[in-house]
Amino acid sequence: MTPAGPGIDGYRVLTAGSAALSDVAAPGRRHTVVAMGAVRREALRRWSLVGAGVALLCLLPTALALLPSRIVDADPAGLRALILASAVRPYQGYAASRGEILLPELPALGEVTTLLGPATRIRLWHASPQSWRVAVLDQTGERDTYRTADGTFMWDFERNLVTYVAGVQPLRLPGASDLLPPDLARRLLGGAGAADSLIPLPSRRVAGVDAAGLRLTPTDPETTIGRVDVWADPATGLPVQVEVASRDSAATIFVSRFLDLDQRTPDPGLLTPVLADSAGFTVTTAQDVATVINGVVPVDLPANLAGRPRTANPVAGADLGGVAAYGTGLSMFVVVALPGRVGSQALQAARDKGGTAVTFVGGLGYETRASLIGGLVVRSDGDRRTRRTFVLAGPVSADVLRRAGAELLAAGAGAR
Repeated sequence: MTPAGPGIDGYRVLTAGSAALSDVAAPGRRHTVVAMGAVRREALRRWSLVGAGVALLCLLPTALALLPSRIVDADPAGLRALILASAVRPYQGYAASRGEILLPELPALGEVTTLLGPATRIRLWHASPQSWRVAVLDQTGERDTYRTADGTFMWDFERNLVTYVAGVQPLRLPGASDLLPPDLARRLLGGAGAADSLIPLPSRRVAGVDAAGLRLTPTDPETTIGRVDVWADPATGLPVQVEVASRDSAATIFVSRFLDLDQRTPDPGLLTPVLADSAGFTVTTAQDVATVINGVVPVDLPANLAGRPRTANPVAGADLGGVAAYGTGLSMFVVVALPGRVGSQALQAARDKGGTAVTFVGGLGYETRASLIGGLVVRSDGDRRTRRTFVLAGPVSADVLRRAGAELLAAGAGAR
């Protein structure tokens, strides 16, 4: 063999000169050529095994999902109670959602439209309701949200920006965590009324879990939700798949399911935000959020709209005058009062996206409807100083939103 050449930065290198090549090809050295071929074949064999192993690992979640499930019988009422109590259960894994819930492109909707769209991939780690992390994956990077004892950190890879919100937010747009099977199932099943139907479904194998199923069928004629199907681990109550269909169609229009699931507590290091020196950093507080909302639109919304009572804010002490929810369960809708310029943008967006014009006494509006979610933007008559704009949205009929919009304009939603 060729002797080792001079060192480079303390490392010895092997010289590949013409002498070495001639040695390999010289008479009497055929065994060397055979040995090299054998090594090459052995290397190919090893790498083929590695490739096959990688392919097997990639296909494993799909293969497990195709395996027949062990038949699991569960009382639907008992399973629902187990699901509602599962928030303390730890887990980590990979989930995907797919939907046809289209929303109007109104100002400040953020990523909600994307999350409810054709496909979303989410990686998640959940230790407790106060300690979790979700990462929404896309073609250009990811967006991470960390919930910690100190508040919420949101990291946007593409913008290289970290936003920290100290405390519990009194109001926020739905995020990726809200659409994961555990949170989504608990929210939908928690809104079931006493008269709603609850029946068992055949078991299904999801992410390696032989999951028990149930179907919730709401009886309120004014909700747009036709059914909610949930499959959960019968031992822990952790939901692994949720499907939602509208009242107008039997087809599923939104599904969220685990592709890979491990029901163990994640490594604490994965739940701690790691901040790069190059990242931008902004800070706000939950109190700042409430102050901004109340300061921009200082109005008092009615105690009742369309025959439905106003729902108390779950965050104690958060008085959000310009934002309110009405009704309960699966027929709840929200009302948001918007300031002048943003209100005009919302009205124009609803009109430009094909909204249907609606005439009210004392104002006008445009309504939008896409599968489950109905929306209505109404604006009162008057000059810029006195007119008000409201956005109403929820899984309710167009008649409910129209009645609520008419009542808002009639009441004037007076200034404080």
